[in-house]
Amino acid sequence: MKRILVLTIIVLAFSKVGFAQDPSNSIYAVSNEDKMYRMTIWRRVFMEEKINKSFFARNREISRILIDAVRDGLLIPYHSDSLERRMTKEEFEERLVIKTGDDEDSWGSSTGGDGWDEPSSDEAEGGDPWAQDAGDDVWGSSAATVQTAFARDPTEINILEIKEEAFFDKIRSRMYYHIQSLTIYYTDLNTGIREPVASFDYEEAEKVFRLNPEIAIWYNPQNPGQSRNLADAFLLRLFYGRIIKVSNPMDATIREQVTDPQLALYLSQQKEYQLAEYESDLWEY
Repeated sequence: MKRILVLTIIVLAFSKVGFAQDPSNSIYAVSNEDKMYRMTIWRRVFMEEKINKSFFARNREISRILIDAVRDGLLIPYHSDSLERRMTKEEFEERLVIKTGDDEDSWGSSTGGDGWDEPSSDEAEGGDPWAQDAGDDVWGSSAATVQTAFARDPTEINILEIKEEAFFDKIRSRMYYHIQSLTIYYTDLNTGIREPVASFDYEEAEKVFRLNPEIAIWYNPQNPGQSRNLADAFLLRLFYGRIIKVSNPMDATIREQVTDPQLALYLSQQKEYQLAEYESDLWEY
């Protein structure tokens, strides 16, 4: 009996070591020895698309839930999806601030002049006919421009980037997708560039979703009575996210590897088909 007990303890100890060797940050523990094939995938989820609107229900937007969790001290923000460098609350709030106005001349010059980077003839003579008082330029003085700042609304942060590990488990003979991190983005209205706010450890985010079942809801438009928790929605993969990058030596996105944006879209869809075909082909052996 003692031998059986000792053998059981040894087996359990080795199994824990095997799981601990897995470097991935997923919510499931699978030994590396059981992963016959694996790769890292980045997907971009647009919440304004019809299929993803359930993650962005009014007052229950996933971006709002993540932001509130950070402010309540329940979630740690990171600078990137590598989850190596933590972001302070002050840095996080700074990412959410919209600033209007500037301290420079409204014509693009902070040192005086006629707004075209050349001093006017009147200034060259020492006078400014537009000034009301000495040293007071109503057209471009920094004192005449007021800078205001206000918090960005969570509804404007409507892009989600998902980093996940796709691997084939040879024990269960199927492909798994384990989410590693979530990154929220907004689109700058002035430049049209997508700007990241912060990245989050999905394991921590999932705990936040579970702890807030009344708010963290994937809204079912066909049957609201069958709405799901966001954690379950991610587990069931009820979102649609286009593949924007797969692990590669140059760490380049698909768009960075080609010049034609339509070709990038084609290659993204092709990669999706290749993953499905790979799993299907393995069943033939």
